[in-house]
Amino acid sequence: MRYIQTVNGKITPDELGITLPHEHLIIDYTKMLVDYDEDEIKDLKYEKINCKNRNLISKYFNANLDNMKLDNINIAVNEINFFKKHKGNTIVEVTTIGIGRNVIKLQKISQKSGINIISGTGFYTQPSNPYPPWFFKSDKKKLTNYFINEIINGIDDTNICAGFIGEIGCSYPLHPDEYKVLVSSIYASKELNTCLMIHPGRSEKSINQIIKVLKEHNANYEKIILCHIERTVFSFNNLKSILNLGINIEFDLFGWDLSYVHLRREPPVHVPDDYEKVKTIKKIIDLGFEEQILISHDIHNKHRLVKYGGHGYHHILRDVIPVLMKINNFSKDSIKNIIINNPKRIFTIN
Repeated sequence: MRYIQTVNGKITPDELGITLPHEHLIIDYTKMLVDYDEDEIKDLKYEKINCKNRNLISKYFNANLDNMKLDNINIAVNEINFFKKHKGNTIVEVTTIGIGRNVIKLQKISQKSGINIISGTGFYTQPSNPYPPWFFKSDKKKLTNYFINEIINGIDDTNICAGFIGEIGCSYPLHPDEYKVLVSSIYASKELNTCLMIHPGRSEKSINQIIKVLKEHNANYEKIILCHIERTVFSFNNLKSILNLGINIEFDLFGWDLSYVHLRREPPVHVPDDYEKVKTIKKIIDLGFEEQILISHDIHNKHRLVKYGGHGYHHILRDVIPVLMKINNFSKDSIKNIIINNPKRIFTIN
């Protein structure tokens, strides 16, 4: 049986429709707050987001506790209703264990909005300290079975099942705990023939390290998604090498109003704007890799929600496809593959 597993149960692949494959509706990653030295930024820490501080918060999004938490069901419903009005059907919610995953809330959001929501199983990066005490006593086999159980039988004490594995957090260099999670997730993905979504570290070398692990454990590349590709891989030749393996790549930072990410790194990480991303995607399509591309926003902060002056979950459908993709001569078939057919293939459990 081929199906898509949502928080409200199984649906057929054809019911998936237009899909955002990488978003957060409920998340709390406040433990990853960055303390900056500059007084103006430091003062943001305990402020509520408002019209006066929103611009600064949008640049230092990890310096404000309020901005790093999405936990309101009604706000989430209102926000994804914009996506629904633009004919969107499904959101893949990638919040994992340890950073606020709450499938009960996701189920309520789905039921109130009528939008399909797919939740994942897995752990985020080691610096976020996502691991429960039992994790450290578990070997890879036990961890593999844990992921499988959340997909087959349900998450925690609910009957709400995960629909994929991820996003699996990887830093650079890969921490031993992250390596254990990554290897376990590879075997769970192969066992169920289900999607494995991987969050790479913020270095092009992180991709090489991850691919090495994927090769060593004979991963099913057709079900692998490498996230945040636009802030991680800057060489087009390296992009082609990834695609030649059959791995799927995800441009999931659409709508970011930053030219680079601070995060206290020297040098800062450059983030291509939406136009640059679309140009790169068109080059990939012209090389014949259209069926390996996914796009999304990765909204995980309040400042990107419509309620707080942001672009919202409908930005791709409202702005990117009818404007940027149109002027770059995307065909209707290419767009359909990217927002419907590719997610359908990857998130279908066989």
